[in-house]
Amino acid sequence: MFDIANTIAYKGLMVYGTMGKDTKPWLGASCWIDVVGASNDGHWLPDEGARALELLRAIAKQEGGLIRDDGKANVYVISPFRRVADEMRKLIAGAFNWQVARQICGTVHTFQGKEADAVVLLLGGNPSRPGAITTYAGRRPNILNVAVTRAKQRLYVIGNHGHWARHQFYSELAAQVPRLTWDVFKKQTAKP
Repeated sequence: MFDIANTIAYKGLMVYGTMGKDTKPWLGASCWIDVVGASNDGHWLPDEGARALELLRAIAKQEGGLIRDDGKANVYVISPFRRVADEMRKLIAGAFNWQVARQICGTVHTFQGKEADAVVLLLGGNPSRPGAITTYAGRRPNILNVAVTRAKQRLYVIGNHGHWARHQFYSELAAQVPRLTWDVFKKQTAKP
């Protein structure tokens, strides 16, 4: 996450302070889970939301779960788009509860200044309006920089790789984070 932020926002000038100890097994290494959804409702892509919820359910089963014993979140679900965050919050509330949904899910701006061990960057984005990426989410490095630097140990990007990777700053993310299909991700993270 450091290398991505350093490249897109600081032109390689940032110096890494200390290396954090990886204390959670999580679900494999950071990656971009490529979800090509057929349907959309504005920037909300239900297929991406379903994958994010499945990922959260798997994290919830691991030691530590979604919320630590001290009440802080182990994982955040962050989106550049308010509509995506709102719809994802509804899914999380249905699977867990509203308190958890409000604590772990929101827009990039919601989590500025906060950190969690893992971040799910839920991209969304209306495929028929690619300008929303160019003119909003990808116009400056700030949105992506804040999203990736919230993650202390793992970053799971969920979204259409082909749609996002061609845009400024997200191309750097695509170059540094391995792209996996959902099926490959599930195979790699399945417990024997």
